[in-house]
Amino acid sequence: MVGLIVVGLGIAAVAKPAYRQLKTVRSHRAAALGEKLFAAGRFEEAARQVRLALELAPTEPTSLRLAGRISALGMRPEALSYWQSYLATGKALPTERLEVAELAVRMGRTDVARPLLEALVRELPQDRHVWRLLQRHVRNLGEIRQAMSLARMVVSKFPGDTEAEIELADLLVLSGDPKSREEGRRILWGAAMVPSAIQPSAASILLGHSLLSPVDAETLSRVLGNPGRTNGPGVDLLRGRLQLLSHPERRLEIVSRVTSSVPTNASVAEVCELVLWLTDVRALEFAGPFLPIDRCRTNLLLMAGQLDYLVTTERDEELRRVLDDPGSVLDPGMRSAAEGALAARRGRREEAERAFRGALDSGASRIQLIAPFVAREAERHGFMDVAVQALQIGMDAPGRALMNGRQILRLLERNPDSTQALATLRKLNAALPGEDAVVAERLWLELLAGESSAWALPEATRLAAARPDDVSLRAALGLARWRLGDTSRALATIEEGLTDAESMPVRFRVAYTAILGANDQREAARRIARTLPQGTLRQHAENLVAPWR
Repeated sequence: MVGLIVVGLGIAAVAKPAYRQLKTVRSHRAAALGEKLFAAGRFEEAARQVRLALELAPTEPTSLRLAGRISALGMRPEALSYWQSYLATGKALPTERLEVAELAVRMGRTDVARPLLEALVRELPQDRHVWRLLQRHVRNLGEIRQAMSLARMVVSKFPGDTEAEIELADLLVLSGDPKSREEGRRILWGAAMVPSAIQPSAASILLGHSLLSPVDAETLSRVLGNPGRTNGPGVDLLRGRLQLLSHPERRLEIVSRVTSSVPTNASVAEVCELVLWLTDVRALEFAGPFLPIDRCRTNLLLMAGQLDYLVTTERDEELRRVLDDPGSVLDPGMRSAAEGALAARRGRREEAERAFRGALDSGASRIQLIAPFVAREAERHGFMDVAVQALQIGMDAPGRALMNGRQILRLLERNPDSTQALATLRKLNAALPGEDAVVAERLWLELLAGESSAWALPEATRLAAARPDDVSLRAALGLARWRLGDTSRALATIEEGLTDAESMPVRFRVAYTAILGANDQREAARRIARTLPQGTLRQHAENLVAPWR
């Protein structure tokens, strides 16, 4: 009996490594098949193979690498986790580490990108892609001037790199300096007028920075539609956006034409791009044919689009069925966001706000799908703080910083709480240091609160010089000089060219009241204060004028 036990233990000891080896072999086969399917563009089949490979051998390098690539297609947060596990195996080639760095930059993960890029610029100093990624990384940190210097260096170091020139132009437009902005616009306009691979990017940047008049938009739309034009994903959508700018009265016709150019059985990527376009142009009611329930219930990106569509078009019964479907890919964060929209429409405001905030808190792994939806629905139903929070989260998504920043700015103008608005504007200014509209709004609130006066004076001086006809900026400059104790110069600044103070904007009159009072012109201060509205000024503005009411 003892001998049998010993023999049995011996067999078990041999069997366990053999079984592990068998699992590893099967994992290698699944991963190899997955890589072939991935290379052939059969991504869903590749994903099934990589799931099998990881179940059999969770730490096999080939499986981790493929899982990272497949997850990166949808910008899923776990993509970087897979890649980091692969890097930890020590088998990554420099080109693969470059691939990880690029993904980290696209996802705004500066903590992951920094050490990779620091090593890569030493190992691959002649690789233009490394330097361009470093420039984008620095831009993600909000260091626009340093990013601009890097972009100029790349253009100089690698002549003829048109993509690098477009990236430089984008930064020049962001810089806030009028000469730089004009230089950037000139580069972009030249690239947008010539058929090439970068033509759509140049036109998109011009459009995104509001640098096109309706006539310009019409010209670019025509150029993009010419024979021999640049073909590629999104060109028809770009032309549609340009046509909406040049011919807003033809909105229905343009949206119908764009949607008819996309087959209803298009790829997931094409459908998602169309749904985003329809969302941005506020025409989501056209999305229905592209979002059949059977297809959406198994695909997270399509499910996010379907939720938007059902909520926007108020199809509550269909939405309820989707939310109650236990077999769908809907996760807790997305479900909470949709429940919030339903509750808000039915007037249950406390429940709605709780659900919206819960969606933002619980949706960490899918947050860039959830945040835009929450922002739109929260604003629609008057939850401005929630909308600002969602937009701030959404700024981390690639390409959304400027658009979300402008939306936040619009919402903050309606926020009576100066303290919260100022804190948000400081973050926004750090993310978009070259956006003068953000600087101007932060400038005003800093001066009202009496904070950051040393920062405010040079910014007010720069903006007032660039826009001499803007009386609100002249008032801000006067207020900045008063905050630093130069009361007589503050008064001279704000009164320059002044004829009718009582017809000036509210902000001007607030600043003028405070400056008049500081110069002992008490009766004049009281006269201007009497023209100001009661009960609608922000608290810090009210504090400035209260002594003269």
